[in-house]
Amino acid sequence: MEKVLFRTTGPEVVSAFDLEGVGTLRWIGNKCFRWVQNRSAAIQYVGDPVCHAVANIGTNAFYETVLVPATADLGCFAGIVMGELAAYAAGTVGTAKTFGWIQVYGHNTHIHTNDAGTDLAALENMICVDGKHYMQRGAAVATASVYPTYATAGAGNDTGGVLAIAGIIHAL
Repeated sequence: MEKVLFRTTGPEVVSAFDLEGVGTLRWIGNKCFRWVQNRSAAIQYVGDPVCHAVANIGTNAFYETVLVPATADLGCFAGIVMGELAAYAAGTVGTAKTFGWIQVYGHNTHIHTNDAGTDLAALENMICVDGKHYMQRGAAVATASVYPTYATAGAGNDTGGVLAIAGIIHAL
């Protein structure tokens, strides 16, 4: 049964407690969000891409937790952080705001990207980068992504460096 009543007011809410039940999906219009816990030792900022851990495939923890992208997990892009998630450390549940929403599907106007010296064109697929808080070119326009979950650039980028752009998230 689909959950219809939520304790949080919107996708930007973060908490020190599991208010929604980790892994819960929430649709708002044509966008979908997942309630997760940051299990990374790093802060996850609004617009950061996050990954699920490959080691958790086949378990409930796969959809319940997120990490800073790492080489082994790049194919498991989870979504884009909607509210700043505190760094995780053992014993911080109840004090650090490690729980929050990530966007897993739909249009987002604040995806952190880095064109890595090559302009990012509209409709190019973007993937996570090992140890980074941004996405970059994954495949050219009209070319299949190298991973099953990714984001698509909504507009070109020729400014260089890390910035936030609009795009479509495909991580559901």
